[in-house]
Amino acid sequence: VLFQRGSSRFARKVDSTKSALPADHIQTYLKEPIIPTNVIQDAGGYMKWWHTAANNQPTVAKVALDYCSAPGVFQFLCNEFNA
Repeated sequence: VLFQRGSSRFARKVDSTKSALPADHIQTYLKEPIIPTNVIQDAGGYMKWWHTAANNQPTVAKVALDYCSAPGVFQFLCNEFNA
């Protein structure tokens, strides 16, 4: 058992034998085979595929859904530079 540094009254013991990472951590996802494009298309696109994948990998799926649903700025920047 390790102690976190600092003199905070909120300091707590940390058990170094337990993993702080969830089972569906990004490292697990990255070790899996690449999903073929046709599988994603058959699912209805990236958003629908990740929505379904959330059943098995909720944390990674949330990050992916946030990323896929972020508004793009590329078109705006291209229009500004071409003006």
